[in-house]
Amino acid sequence: MTAVHVLSQEMRAKVRGDAREWIAADILIQFRDPPAEDELAKITAMDHTLVTGTFGMAGSSQVPDAVLAYVRVVDPARYPFYGSIGLNPAVRFASALQADTLVASRDLLDALRVKAGDTIRVGKAAFRAVAAITHEPDWEVGVSTFLPHVVLSYAGYERAQIARAGVEADYRLLVRLRGIGLAQARERLARWFPDCEQLDYRDPSPKAAAAFDAAAGFLWLAALLTLACGAMAVALIIYLQVEQRLDSAAIMKALGARYRQLLAIYMAQAAGLALAGGAVAALSGMALTKGLTLMANAYLPLQLQGHWTGVHSLYAVLVAMVAVLPSMLIPVVQLRTVMPLLVVRRHSHMAHTTPVFRIRRGPVALRVAARNLFRPGLHTGTMIAALAFGVMLVSATFLCQRRVSEQVAASVPASGANLFVIGASRLQVEEAGQWLAAQDAVQSRLQAFPLVWMRLRAVNGRPIDRNRTAGEWLVTCSDQVAQGEVALAPEADVMGARPGDLLALSARGRTMEARVARGRVSHMDNVISALTLPCAALDAVELFYHGAVRVRPAEEGRVRRQLAQRFPSLPTLSRDQFTRFVGNLADQTVSMMRMVCWQVLGIGVGLQLLLIASARRLRLRESAVLKALGAPPAQVAAAYSLEFGSIGLMAGVVGVSGGTLLAFALLTGLLHTPAIAFSWRVWVAGIAGTCALSAAGGWVFCMRQLRIRPLELLRGE
Repeated sequence: MTAVHVLSQEMRAKVRGDAREWIAADILIQFRDPPAEDELAKITAMDHTLVTGTFGMAGSSQVPDAVLAYVRVVDPARYPFYGSIGLNPAVRFASALQADTLVASRDLLDALRVKAGDTIRVGKAAFRAVAAITHEPDWEVGVSTFLPHVVLSYAGYERAQIARAGVEADYRLLVRLRGIGLAQARERLARWFPDCEQLDYRDPSPKAAAAFDAAAGFLWLAALLTLACGAMAVALIIYLQVEQRLDSAAIMKALGARYRQLLAIYMAQAAGLALAGGAVAALSGMALTKGLTLMANAYLPLQLQGHWTGVHSLYAVLVAMVAVLPSMLIPVVQLRTVMPLLVVRRHSHMAHTTPVFRIRRGPVALRVAARNLFRPGLHTGTMIAALAFGVMLVSATFLCQRRVSEQVAASVPASGANLFVIGASRLQVEEAGQWLAAQDAVQSRLQAFPLVWMRLRAVNGRPIDRNRTAGEWLVTCSDQVAQGEVALAPEADVMGARPGDLLALSARGRTMEARVARGRVSHMDNVISALTLPCAALDAVELFYHGAVRVRPAEEGRVRRQLAQRFPSLPTLSRDQFTRFVGNLADQTVSMMRMVCWQVLGIGVGLQLLLIASARRLRLRESAVLKALGAPPAQVAAAYSLEFGSIGLMAGVVGVSGGTLLAFALLTGLLHTPAIAFSWRVWVAGIAGTCALSAAGGWVFCMRQLRIRPLELLRGE
């Protein structure tokens, strides 16, 4: 927990106070249209560079189909202003990026089955892949974060011929301050570029900051669960110690010992455990912090250091002491009420307790296992609850992921389409549509979705902060929307706007007003959250298009390859690739949650081991009696296997059942409709895995008992 605290502090200091490595500049200005030459001429006195991002197709001779990639175009002599681009093999970025070379992300090289030095086609040109990107600054949250990507120079960008007028592209102007203050520079830039989003190193993109906060939240949750595991273990140890030492406590009270004296014994024991754990944490915290820092640097462009100081060592000790406080309540309650006569009667009561499960016939091993279930002192119910809770969370994540993947496959835009065009201009859509219409394998016309990014300027006359990312929305058009109105998507929350509210929207130098329509519509099949205006309102705005077409499945690959050869600058995506891409987004979202769930299951297994260890003497005595009565070791082993397997079986059934109900609740809230998630594979794997896990955990402590002879136990050996 202290290691996460150190890492989180440093990340927050960089993200919230000095995010130069995050945005690769002092000030970042984002455009939806390429800045004009006269606009760039205004900032010649400032150190600046332009970064262009767009979509393109990357291919190689090793694979038949090209891959949709995000293309970032930079000036290698000036980019980045802060931070560095890590390359493997290690080469200077400025020399690696030439007119005929590129660097690419590792996932793109793997998808194309190429390595450094091989040739990659981007658009209409071939490039030599100099190196794989290991880390880079100028990080953002969005589709470009998850797509494979390449970095080109502007000379290479011209060779590739993937620049398309009016298409969806991202333009980022990076500014480095020299001889001018931040406030003064921002004031000038706001005056020169009034319609653009402006960020500086003190506060990066709200989306990126929100993504960091979510990741930090999961890290904190994992740390708290780990600490809770330790605290629960200490509390359980103290509970078992007090329970086993009640005889001693009763005798001491009968001889005149005071409650405070008895309490001090167990409080000193708990404090000793806390100090020991804190000391180990203080000594090993630096190594753990460095390990977490290396993991964080692999995903974030912040280049963290992870400094561990003496203050953090003291913090670790204090956290350990605080975590043990709940365990001290156990002796407070138990020792206050203990009475010598009750302790004596307790032994008599336990000796005559009737087992919950009793089997009168059948193999001896089965009867012994059934009697041991819920036997006093074995804590079977606690073991089942601990394991079942972890299995419930893990199974719920698998069921949710499976159901979301099925939902994605069923809700692909343009029902029935299996070939998609991404971010094309009107001319490209028309030419591609004519070519596709002439192909025998094409079973429908190319359906085009017109789109444009618009900024929300005001709601009912109240201006919106221009630097708020929530103010930018994707807008489409439809003749079904009345003039002067704007229809919201079912899941869209546009700054709390309600039907009848007046929205002021602007795009590419034009501002328009529209009132929110009463009905919510989605002309993007609920896949892309977009506002809908009447098409006449966008006549003067340059749009980009996504398209969808149905191709005979057996001919899909051939048609897509021919389309790529005829229109090499046209980005395309197959249905399988679209489903896989969105599924990968869901997987990355679920992965951190699943990490926490596996940790909860690990805590359950740890508690099971602790509870089995606490009953070691009872099991040794039982094993000795069984052997003295003639039971062979194999029969004793079978009894224990059946006992621990039954515990796992019950925990698995309860856990997977609870996971199914939890997945139903989560999916219903997420998809806004009742969604039953059920999978026989999850049920079988969950129950079988829990049985195996429980049996393995039990045998960790019970294997030695098979080698002990009855006389050895009587002699105390």
